[in-house]
Amino acid sequence: MRRIAILLGLPLLLAHCASDPNPKDSSGTEVAAQREKSNNLADIEIPLLHSPELERRWGKPTVSVYEDGSYRLSYVDPNASFESLSISGGPDRVDTDGPVAPTYSGAYPLPDGRVPEFSQDWKTATVLGKPTHYYQSGSESGADAPEFTTVTFPVELPGKPVASYSLRAASNKENAKKEVEGFFKTAQFR
Repeated sequence: MRRIAILLGLPLLLAHCASDPNPKDSSGTEVAAQREKSNNLADIEIPLLHSPELERRWGKPTVSVYEDGSYRLSYVDPNASFESLSISGGPDRVDTDGPVAPTYSGAYPLPDGRVPEFSQDWKTATVLGKPTHYYQSGSESGADAPEFTTVTFPVELPGKPVASYSLRAASNKENAKKEVEGFFKTAQFR
């Protein structure tokens, strides 16, 4: 009987351990859980960085506005769901650029169970007409396209509050880096 109780309780224990009470961003930094306030563009209180070009090609983005004043716009190609761009913005000045690009994890564990980490050099794309560092933030796997993320960068527009932005794009095409750099280049202020 005791053995049955242990076997029945094991999946519950594993499920509990698998949920991370302290979520982390792509660089492994803990992030506070964000509570969604609305899905209405009108609720965004900072300058809106968006992609009118991708909206024309792919349709309106999914909009998430959070209680802390941040937002995320997610554009996905309806004919190729591996092609996407997310634009995140938040209040305040944040700049995550630095001398070394973050590592990224491999898609599959090694035979010994460890997940490989890969170092990388910064890549540079044009965002808002300026060279901006970006890096591979997610590995390609059978189910996922490689993801690339820009550093978080501050923008100060005349008469507007300072805000910071980051872009994340994925492409499953053979020339993925060129594709995501093209997606990054479409971002502009409303």
